[in-house]
Amino acid sequence: MAIQIGKYKRPGIFIEEFDRSVFTSPTVEGITNLVIGVSKKGPVNDIVKITNINDLESIFGPLDRNLERKGSFFHRTISKMLESSPIFALNLLKTDDLLDIIEYKSISSSSGYNNDVKRTGPYRRFFNTSGFWKRDTESFINLTKDNVGYEERVLNFTNLSDKHVSIFVFKTQKEGFDTPLLNWYGSVDKIPPYLNANDYASDYMVDVVVVGGDWSNYQDLSVDPKWSQYFSPSGLRKEQIGNFANDNNVNLLNYYEGLSLIPFFRDTNGRDIFIENNINADTDRTGLFCSFNIDLVETDFRNSAIDLIGHTIAGENETDIEFLSYKETIAESITFKSVPLDLPGNVTSLGNKLGVHTFDSGSGPQISGVINGYDRTSYFSEGSISGVDKTTPIISTTSSIKVEYTSTTDSFAIIGDEYIPVGFGTASLVVTSSDYTYLSATVSYTSTTVLDNTGVIKSVSNFANSDNPSVSVTDIVLGYVNFDVFEGQISNVSDIDVTVDTNGYVGLSSVTDYVITEASGVIKVEFQNTNSTPDVKNYEQYRRFKSFNRLISILDSPNSDKVVMKLNTAGDKISLTDMTLSNIVTSSTEHKSFKLDTGLTSVQLVDIISGDLTFYTEDNEMLIGSDSVVSKSSVGNIPSGEGVVGKYSDLYNKFYDGVINTGDFFYSNKIPASIITAGESVEVNLINGEDAVGITSSYAGLDYIVFDKDMELETFDKIILPTSLLNKGTFTISQNDVNPSQSSGQLAVSLGYTASGYNAYQVNENTTNEIVTGVESIYDFNTKHYLKMYLENVGDVKIQFMDELLSATEAVDIEANNYFSVQSRNSNFKQTIEIEVPVGYTRVSNKILVKADRYTEVKVGDFLSAYYDSSELEIGESPRTLTRILSKRAYVGDSSLSEITCDSKINVSEFNGDLQTLRYRSIDNYASTYKSIPLKGFRLRNDSLPNGSEQKQNEILNLVAKGTPLFKALTNKEAVDFRYLIDSFGLGLTERSKQQLIDICGNRLDAFGIISAPSVKELKNSTSPTFVDSEGVFQTSFLKTGGDLESNPAFLFSLADGTGVTSGAYFGPYVTVNDNGRPLSVPPAPYIASTFMRKHLSSTGSITPWTIAAGVRDGRVTNIANIEIQYTPEDIENLNAAKINPIVFKRNRGYVIETENTAQTLLSSSLSYIHVREALIELERELSDMLLDYQWRYNTPDVRAEIKLRADTICETFVSKNGIFNYFNKMDDENNTTEIIENQIGVLDTYVEPIFGMGIIVNNITILRPGSISSGGFIQS
Repeated sequence: MAIQIGKYKRPGIFIEEFDRSVFTSPTVEGITNLVIGVSKKGPVNDIVKITNINDLESIFGPLDRNLERKGSFFHRTISKMLESSPIFALNLLKTDDLLDIIEYKSISSSSGYNNDVKRTGPYRRFFNTSGFWKRDTESFINLTKDNVGYEERVLNFTNLSDKHVSIFVFKTQKEGFDTPLLNWYGSVDKIPPYLNANDYASDYMVDVVVVGGDWSNYQDLSVDPKWSQYFSPSGLRKEQIGNFANDNNVNLLNYYEGLSLIPFFRDTNGRDIFIENNINADTDRTGLFCSFNIDLVETDFRNSAIDLIGHTIAGENETDIEFLSYKETIAESITFKSVPLDLPGNVTSLGNKLGVHTFDSGSGPQISGVINGYDRTSYFSEGSISGVDKTTPIISTTSSIKVEYTSTTDSFAIIGDEYIPVGFGTASLVVTSSDYTYLSATVSYTSTTVLDNTGVIKSVSNFANSDNPSVSVTDIVLGYVNFDVFEGQISNVSDIDVTVDTNGYVGLSSVTDYVITEASGVIKVEFQNTNSTPDVKNYEQYRRFKSFNRLISILDSPNSDKVVMKLNTAGDKISLTDMTLSNIVTSSTEHKSFKLDTGLTSVQLVDIISGDLTFYTEDNEMLIGSDSVVSKSSVGNIPSGEGVVGKYSDLYNKFYDGVINTGDFFYSNKIPASIITAGESVEVNLINGEDAVGITSSYAGLDYIVFDKDMELETFDKIILPTSLLNKGTFTISQNDVNPSQSSGQLAVSLGYTASGYNAYQVNENTTNEIVTGVESIYDFNTKHYLKMYLENVGDVKIQFMDELLSATEAVDIEANNYFSVQSRNSNFKQTIEIEVPVGYTRVSNKILVKADRYTEVKVGDFLSAYYDSSELEIGESPRTLTRILSKRAYVGDSSLSEITCDSKINVSEFNGDLQTLRYRSIDNYASTYKSIPLKGFRLRNDSLPNGSEQKQNEILNLVAKGTPLFKALTNKEAVDFRYLIDSFGLGLTERSKQQLIDICGNRLDAFGIISAPSVKELKNSTSPTFVDSEGVFQTSFLKTGGDLESNPAFLFSLADGTGVTSGAYFGPYVTVNDNGRPLSVPPAPYIASTFMRKHLSSTGSITPWTIAAGVRDGRVTNIANIEIQYTPEDIENLNAAKINPIVFKRNRGYVIETENTAQTLLSSSLSYIHVREALIELERELSDMLLDYQWRYNTPDVRAEIKLRADTICETFVSKNGIFNYFNKMDDENNTTEIIENQIGVLDTYVEPIFGMGIIVNNITILRPGSISSGGFIQS
């Protein structure tokens, strides 16, 4: 046989067939199987091995009767075949890249980069489609490469199931991995260059929770009676992740603990814990498919692709993080307002109200406003009154007494630490003689004027006797009048002022009300005439009692260390921390008094001794300067730009607690100072020109911001509206595109804002329609004031306002920035650490000393700022900016200090001799919730599924047609091995019916296709071609011709053609089975295949794989209730001629296969019979296995002889088992010529003669006369 040398282009074993058995005759004609079909669920375009019904249903779902009505019997076919063998199932799906799409999300594993938005991609793109569709991480990564920020995200997830899933990914909570990588790898040389030896294995590890459903609607979940225990409005509560996953009502698909982001990292047991491998091992069950971009991670130096700790954001001004399941605002906006010491509830004073109050802009002291001075005053002392005067001395006649008080617009009183506004106007209080009983005796009376705790001035009188009328303990007595009444006439009127006279407020007198004395720094405060029981009717005395009690409640309080005392008229203050209170006299027989050991000199106390005694309950002062604020005893200094900050102010505490730190900043207020100082706010209108009502067409489509005041903005200014709810981010003032010559006021008019004062500006960014009122601060994005914070002396902080490099001060407008909002890392994520260096201590690069009581929250496992030399970094290399705290212990030289040791050199900064570093916590320690990553499943379009039409079924089958990747995969014997291909489709009334399946088997030659012919029902209903006669009766004779030729059909039905026709066979009609109690007509292929499989499963020695599967012994079709039609002998002849193998009923025997025709219709040969092809399949399989042992052996005579001998042995076995009738093997120098040998080819020619069965048995019966047989000679030649 001639060998085409050029045909063989690769090493391998090649079986070639040459059919020389063609003859003429009358025109009458351990195993896994493959099922190709369609399922709505399960892997597509890839073979899946199914071994039992449970696997079938878990992977492909339950039997789908809807698909069966459309001609697809995939599930039923597999189910039937599983009765005899495992199955390779191939679920076909024809996809459209525009329509068949699936969600995916690229996830950042670095705190410095954000997750990508959720995207969609063609379903096909997640697979390697060069053969069987294999989920392919490289294809997935290639899909993401066109996305913006692709190089910032190494993790990618998609959901290949048909159900919604949610994913939670967070730093691992699994224990046992908090050890340095050096311990895992054994030596530095073995550690990949992108890792640091001091990093923990856990720094690169995550937990992944996969649950069914969409768990991203936190607002609803947080108020749900069931789910609110797990969810807050911002996400899944971190501490509830385990309880949530274990809830019986949660469809937990998997909970992966301790997955590594280091490619192919293994635990101590050698188990691969790489995230990609572990997630993808369960994709068939969970649907979740992961790709990890190793190329972005495995670089020659440290990179920022993986950072679960915070190295990439340490020292940066990041405001938000969004990576893995973390989405948090780590930069909170902390607002600080100007706070003077003299405010209601914070001041108690026995002295004069000297100086200008901080918020006095000319109309008197205010509780808020713009800084106008730094004097420490006592206008808001308990019991004080401001803005109320007695108009004139009383006006009295014999019939009446009139007392008048006037109050200004800003008048107030302080009662019970509350600011009580007093109504503007004049309060006239009149006493008339007619109010009193007419008597002929002189009676003395008193009428009292009070200001009550609602701000009302009123009179209180005693009409019974001369006693002072009783007043409320909260009333402030302004004054009272004593007078006599005799026979309706008023006389002897005397007017006594208590708290208010014609000059306004009357303070306690340091002569008549109290006395302050001093000896050796101890001051004694004694209240005169208080040696009795307090009586609310003794107004002057009761006032002293109230002042005494007030002072004692402050000075003898557990919080007295927060109290400061005003030291002098210059306003200096001093803390009571080191002062001692003693000798408190409360006896009713002694004057009320106390002593306070101040530790000061008489000179320092001179102003206090003179009577000016003022205490501020809490040193919470914070008055901004243009350059800085300092905690000091003296007042602020406007000319020098130095403000003042008290040690119990919000600003000081936030610094001390590490909430705000060096490097934090605040934006300058863009609202002009003139508006702020006037005490006004701004109304802001944001207009989306695309949908705003009233905008003229020329202005439509643009975006504007309109203010009700002149904001003095210029082009390119950038602003932020912190109180806006709908318009976040930065807005850039742009040129007026419609009319550049318009002023901002004119533009406002054009936009419909015609009232005076409105100014409008066009902006580049999109706006959302919104009105924001009461705006007091608009951030100037271009002007940031950075904080430089350090301790100058013991406990004294200095905060300077600097440029971004912290190298030079930048002046702040103290009027416009009367309050400011520091943009700081949230809740101690970043904290300034003050470093102590006691005398004699030698500093070590990875150790520091800190105050133990100040930094109790700093823990082992936290991080400090790490030192690195930027000049030594490669281009693109990310520094290790954090060093882990390994220990924290008491310093042996001073127990008040703690020694902190880190894993590398600590970065230390120096500010005016003050040493600082920064402490950080890892992101997971900061986060309180995890955000889900919801992904919808892939839903098949109906257009992708069978629809009952031949056209659609053929489109689906074309996925495995010749030349396609799936065809190449199915015909690759090394990739997949199957014995029978079982057709799971119905229909098939086409030219070259189901050609694709026959071609697969024909190409392989080691598998046989069992194909269902069209149903009789389909044949009867077909009109072109038609298979019924003029009377509508089905005629099998038309099957031979492919239809009624006289009806001028559009096409003719035919079986497959080509070289594969001897590797498959067609069977009919449909069979009837019991389907849940109802008869159902189904394609016969799986039932025929079961018959064929019995040969392979039989233990009977005479039954072989090539035993003819036809007839009542070996061709019975079982487990069917009926067949679609009972064929007549003539029908069987027609079907035999058409090469369709009929199933017929044999009386008393059941249903059997009647013929064994392959699909070879154009000629007849030995291969026209199925058993011959079956014998060749088995023979060729054995010869191929034998020859594999000789591949790459030398082509020598002795090797060729050995091959021939072994081939003869195999063939002889087949002869002995009736597989073949005879054989001849040739492998010598005749068929292995020099040319063939030189091309490294070996040729074994095997010739076989098939053995044939008796499909037709003719029993000739001759009737003879009696005695003919005994006499002999009766047989005629």
